[in-house]
Amino acid sequence: MIFAKYAHPNNGSKYQQVEINSLLKVKKHSEVDKISMDECKTTVHLRNIMTPFNAVFFDFFEDGKQIDIYTDPRFNSHIRESCHAKK
Repeated sequence: MIFAKYAHPNNGSKYQQVEINSLLKVKKHSEVDKISMDECKTTVHLRNIMTPFNAVFFDFFEDGKQIDIYTDPRFNSHIRESCHAKK
């Protein structure tokens, strides 16, 4: 299970900051339903919250250990694709 910790309230745009601050508290951990990563933006969908968020606001954890979703091929399809291309 992946959790996102709201750790970087000054990241993102002012609009995004207002939106996330209306729904989450800084340092709050929330269960992640889905991470969507494309070339320009990474979106995080949290359990029981309808609004998706920009990933720049969060640190991510699995089994209590911090993980880097940007270098993890489970979340970054661009890494998966380049790994398959090398085979």
